[in-house]
Amino acid sequence: MSIQQPIAMALIQSILLAAGSLGAETPSAVLRDAPLVKFPAETDSNSPAHWDGGTFYLFSPVGKVWKWHAGQWNEKGLGGRLTPIFPAKIDWARADADSLWGPSIHWNTHLQQYVILLNRTKDKPGWPQEGIYISFNPDVSNPSGWTAPKKIHDKGEWYPQVIGLDKSKCESDKLAGRVVRFFMKGQSRWEIVFLKPGEKAGE
Repeated sequence: MSIQQPIAMALIQSILLAAGSLGAETPSAVLRDAPLVKFPAETDSNSPAHWDGGTFYLFSPVGKVWKWHAGQWNEKGLGGRLTPIFPAKIDWARADADSLWGPSIHWNTHLQQYVILLNRTKDKPGWPQEGIYISFNPDVSNPSGWTAPKKIHDKGEWYPQVIGLDKSKCESDKLAGRVVRFFMKGQSRWEIVFLKPGEKAGE
């Protein structure tokens, strides 16, 4: 696979940022319209790259990465300002903390939308788990397009994610369809069935 192939990559790094917090960032790469399999050493000679088996790194993206700020992709990747997508309501270091964190994002072929799962910590420091939340967006280049996060699981464990089940489509944690395995902290006990508006689970 060449880095010139159609591929949508979103650096969802501003989700955790909030005034007064630690400003932690969680990058999550999204692959779309490209096989989610091997990454051969076929790259742009001007963009040295490396694949460690799970993440594709571009070591020289100077001038090619921009950050989301004040409704635009107009801040430089290095040193630029960021506007949070889901800002913390209350700094997570406070006793009454309230913040979403730990995003896991995938492209859902059934919904034709991007889907994010998030943890929520609330009411005391130390990152206690209040629940798992979900948000949708058909256009990952528009951070304002994410729906208001809704709770899908009470409490639970850290690090929610889904894994697609269709091997023929090379589904994974970044590409999934209607039925997926739901994981928390690396373990799965349930499936999630994604439904379009008006669609019923038995259909």
